[in-house]
Amino acid sequence: MLGVFLLGLLTKRKANLANIPAMLFSTVVCIVLLLLIKQDIIKFAWSWLIVIGTGITFFLSYLLGPAMITRKDTQIP
Repeated sequence: MLGVFLLGLLTKRKANLANIPAMLFSTVVCIVLLLLIKQDIIKFAWSWLIVIGTGITFFLSYLLGPAMITRKDTQIP
């Protein structure tokens, strides 16, 4: 959610359909990282997951936004 908020605050892009897959993907990545942290496979604080999830959501929404808008425009006659 923070990544989508920052995307809306820092860019001039309107809400788009790329936000949902970006949030889902970053959630999956953060869950996997949390499991790796709990099993002591990787060692960093769980609070870094907030920064990682925000970054993934922000950049993925930013990159996928134009592709989703273009695809949406081609479907509308």
